[in-house]
Amino acid sequence: MSEPFERHLPVGSGANSTDVFIYISKAIEVEWVAHRTVAEAGMVPIFYKGLQLADRNSNVGNEAQTDLWECDALVVAITCKEAQEPARLWIYDQLEVAARRGIPIFIYVWGSPADARLLRRFGDTPGVALKNVTDHNEFAAVLREDLKAVRRA
Repeated sequence: MSEPFERHLPVGSGANSTDVFIYISKAIEVEWVAHRTVAEAGMVPIFYKGLQLADRNSNVGNEAQTDLWECDALVVAITCKEAQEPARLWIYDQLEVAARRGIPIFIYVWGSPADARLLRRFGDTPGVALKNVTDHNEFAAVLREDLKAVRRA
């Protein structure tokens, strides 16, 4: 039986690096695209895949929250269905606090451009950049561009 999440803390993360916390839906297979894109930008990817609300007070949930507070940017990749009910996501309650702390937040919603209207409902947190993406190549290109702002910050 496999674990419901994956935790990856690469060597080199910490005070002298630019750590990017990556939260990925268990329904999307983009963890290696995100990992490669962040690493190619000279940053350290720390990602969690499949964290659920049930993980909120678990050891992994606590570890993820600690990693989140120590990161320099936050990347979220979710499905359109998840964007319709964001309060069901482990990360949702963390977004407002991260935005207040000045952590750049990038949310990528997988689906057709017609589904972009959902993004307005999800994006009530100030400082949150929401993007609709349809495939791995578009995700990598948009993420690469967004990470340029983190390097300048």
